[in-house]
Amino acid sequence: MTSSAYTNNGRSASPNLYNTLSNGSNKSQSPLPQNKSQYETGGTMTNGWGSSNEEMSDAMKMVDSMQSRTTESSKVLSEMEERILKDSSFGRHENADKWSTLEVCHWLNSIYLNKYANNFSSLSIDGSILLNDLDENMLTTELGIKKIHLKKCLREISKLKEAVQSVQDTQNMFIDLIEKRGTEMNKNGRIEELERQVASLEQINSKLKGNLQILSQWTKQNQTSSQAAQDSNSQNSSKVDDALQNPSQANENDS
Repeated sequence: MTSSAYTNNGRSASPNLYNTLSNGSNKSQSPLPQNKSQYETGGTMTNGWGSSNEEMSDAMKMVDSMQSRTTESSKVLSEMEERILKDSSFGRHENADKWSTLEVCHWLNSIYLNKYANNFSSLSIDGSILLNDLDENMLTTELGIKKIHLKKCLREISKLKEAVQSVQDTQNMFIDLIEKRGTEMNKNGRIEELERQVASLEQINSKLKGNLQILSQWTKQNQTSSQAAQDSNSQNSSKVDDALQNPSQANENDS
């Protein structure tokens, strides 16, 4: 081995640096293998280099996992920022029941519980699930919410529910008003139609009255003419009867 591989006390520098970073202590290091064959074959390395290699492997896995989570978080944040810039309705509380998983993560970030965003994202928790399906047990056991954050999380969920309900109540009120207005318009339209029908009937009735008056006058005239004719006929008939009964008188009247 070269001199640069060892410290002045004959111990390897690399294992000592790794143990300092990974364990945070200054524990003494196991000595290097005492001979070449032991160094090459592993010999009795379970208490020295062997255990350090296993720890190094575990540490590397942990680093890879952290880097993967960091990369995923950065990706989510970038996508979130892009959506916020493009969509003015993104993350609005009154639309929480229609939120995507990304909007749920944005909400967690806004209430300073972004440490749980990866858990929500991995389980695809959207707005509907957030407001309607989650309970205390699911928040703690499946989504990893710590007890110290549980009440805050539940309070914030309740605020979202109130915001959604407020919008729904307002929408229902407008729907009722529109339906009521429509009903009133229908009633008014029906009333106007009835009024037009009444006016038409009044015109027809007026014409019928006029025709009836004309008919009544014509009937009276006919009755008068008939009566006059009857009276004239009656007089003529009376004269004839008198003449027949008194011929001499009739001759005198004629002369």
